[in-house]
Amino acid sequence: MQVKTYRTNRAPLFVLPIASLITIYTLLSSYAPLLAIEKTTLLSHLPKLSTAASDSGDYHLQKLCGQTLWREGLWIQCHGNARADHEGKKAVAGGMNNVRNRIQSCLRLAIDAGAGVIIPMIATRDQTKLKHLGGGEVVPASRYWNMEHMEDVLQKQCPQLKVRYDMKGIEKQFAAPKRHYKGLRYQAGSFSNMTEYILKTEQVNIASIGKDNQVAITMGDSFLSWDYEKSDELVAIRKALFKTMSYNQTLLDISSKILQSPQLHGGFVGIHLRASNDWPNSFGNPAQQMRLYSQELEGLERNSPTDLRTLYVSCGNKTAIEIFKEKLEPLGYWVFDKWSLLADDPDMLKTVEALWFDEKAAVEYQMLYNANIFLGVSMSSMSSLIAYARSLDQADNFFPVYIYPESVKDIGEDGLGIRRTYPVTPVMKGDKKSRLMVVNGDDIMSYFP
Repeated sequence: MQVKTYRTNRAPLFVLPIASLITIYTLLSSYAPLLAIEKTTLLSHLPKLSTAASDSGDYHLQKLCGQTLWREGLWIQCHGNARADHEGKKAVAGGMNNVRNRIQSCLRLAIDAGAGVIIPMIATRDQTKLKHLGGGEVVPASRYWNMEHMEDVLQKQCPQLKVRYDMKGIEKQFAAPKRHYKGLRYQAGSFSNMTEYILKTEQVNIASIGKDNQVAITMGDSFLSWDYEKSDELVAIRKALFKTMSYNQTLLDISSKILQSPQLHGGFVGIHLRASNDWPNSFGNPAQQMRLYSQELEGLERNSPTDLRTLYVSCGNKTAIEIFKEKLEPLGYWVFDKWSLLADDPDMLKTVEALWFDEKAAVEYQMLYNANIFLGVSMSSMSSLIAYARSLDQADNFFPVYIYPESVKDIGEDGLGIRRTYPVTPVMKGDKKSRLMVVNGDDIMSYFP
């Protein structure tokens, strides 16, 4: 079936005064109908949400869904402009945590539009060429996540939001304006208005949409597409949606097995060392990470000289782990990784080795999440996700309180406004439980996870 793509030739309603922002002119043109909406209409139908970081978010998601105008038969399908699956619909691609963001953002977009959500297929990365995202098999989201858990949570907190995994029986399909993943982001009320504009432009009677006349809006790219900060949802709603997604039980069981290793029983420091061939050195090269991590370890407050000397290092590069180990063992540390901890369990080790790169990352995520102290690198979405998850129930908001002070968020060379710069880099920042190495670069946490 031919999917009709929606485009608009209307010019934007304003001219940006900063020359460096001209590069996003085409993006603004695509969003002209959204920008034409009066700002006062965007937030009027939404409840004022709590900003207390310790708030569970569940109540606010229930209230948000209860006050949303839902349209049976309207569906939102998000993708990453990756190659099509067997049905012909585009899939999402990227590293595991970026794929996660595309799906979580889609849940929020669907709620904004009062629509059901169609969970996309995932075009996995090429396992031999890790930088070739989307070059592997096309698989369902359940390959990584527990989708039954998602449906159960949504049934309790947002029962109006229906979930499906295909587009069978949906004859009318229209594409929202294509967006660059760093481009303009939607906020409360704006995607609903965009959806209505598309339907009216395509002469679809909104009142006629229903069980027997279903319509799907396809949206790509949904990565970083929802602005939690500008929607006043940075704490409660973001937290509630984050908790809908859990890794599948197979991956969790592998992590649990490794966590039971006797070497870790006295507690451990979890270290995320990024040294695989897909990692840009500008994000913090392995030598910088090793140096700063070593300094952090030596500066830890210990109840005794032997306290917190056990380290678990997560890295896809065995050689890098060995180099780090050689630096740390003379200082009195015991350094382990998934391979060394499973050396006496060849069957489980074989199972781990057979996992795809991003499945291994899910196993490592659980290991680092459960560490007594976590050290990571801010430019890694996995490290940032772990730090966010570990601070989820704290009374303060981790990134604004512990990472951002003295930094500035500016326009950046690409003119897209998500670059954050620090007075000194690289440097470790964070609280006593989670610390990240920061460098100057893109800051995505207002739109992530």
